[in-house]
Amino acid sequence: MEFAEGLPPAPYAARLTAKWEPRLKLLESELFHVGAFARRHAALRYSPHPSDAALLAAAAPLDPNGTEETSATPPQLQHEVTGVELDVPPPAPPPPDAPAAAGEEGEEGEGGECSPAVLLRVLAFTAGEPWRELVLHGAQPLSALRERLECHGKQSIEWQQREARKRARGGQLPAALRLSASACFCIEGNFFVSGEVDLSEAARARLQQETGAEVQAHSMEETTLEMLQLRLGRAYLFVHHGKCEHAIVFTECELASMSRRELEQFPKCDFEREPKTKKCCVCLREPSKWECHGDRLADTFPSNLCDSCHFLFHYKSDGNAQRTDYLAFRIFPT
Repeated sequence: MEFAEGLPPAPYAARLTAKWEPRLKLLESELFHVGAFARRHAALRYSPHPSDAALLAAAAPLDPNGTEETSATPPQLQHEVTGVELDVPPPAPPPPDAPAAAGEEGEEGEGGECSPAVLLRVLAFTAGEPWRELVLHGAQPLSALRERLECHGKQSIEWQQREARKRARGGQLPAALRLSASACFCIEGNFFVSGEVDLSEAARARLQQETGAEVQAHSMEETTLEMLQLRLGRAYLFVHHGKCEHAIVFTECELASMSRRELEQFPKCDFEREPKTKKCCVCLREPSKWECHGDRLADTFPSNLCDSCHFLFHYKSDGNAQRTDYLAFRIFPT
């Protein structure tokens, strides 16, 4: 799969990057290909010279997968440098093969043999603050990252759906309250989409109008992290649930040796910010659940109220509203 190179980001991606970069305070790395990073490091193996086999076998086990094409320059034998012959003992015979236990390394084990894997660390931002840090391996698709970036916007839509169902009494929900499964990443001018609605369509049309370059949208499910070209420390765009935007930053890329069982545990969440809630401005004890605007009897504008104070302040004992000259919005933890 080939991605566009050298294209400027979409207009809203550039706007979001300008918004987040002063707060990130991270140094950008050079543009690199994640898959090439893995192949380059996996190919750096030492292949011994045949005359060094006895000496090296006594010091450490040899790499059976090494090839002369990718090997470093073999060191000279010690007796060729010092003129002293060394009595090198023959290597000890290998222990008899034992069947691997379930979950351990080996052909019969559940974990399987270890192999090199690229690990990427991703930091997601919301409301101007670091929100969640995830670790993924390079063979995972972008859809695996997208599934772990659910924010409180989903809770807000689900709550509005429940309230709308109560009022509709079994009727059909408005289109604006239907939870969208569509999402989009914008990474180095390339768009990766998922779901029924292409959230990048308007941005790609405007980008083509401004630059004349035609940009195609790629599928998240068919794009793995190893296929990406990215920069560490640069803010990229993630959009879901319509227009809910987040900045994501790839902060680390490293190579690790892991078994199949260990790779199945990814993605991992290394950090998640605790929800921040404001106290009720009346009782000063309970967390606020409602944000009221335009209330002429409130002391603060807007006023944050808990469920109990909101009901006592705005409703009668029979449940009817005392007045309707204000707006109340439900507060969800962020």
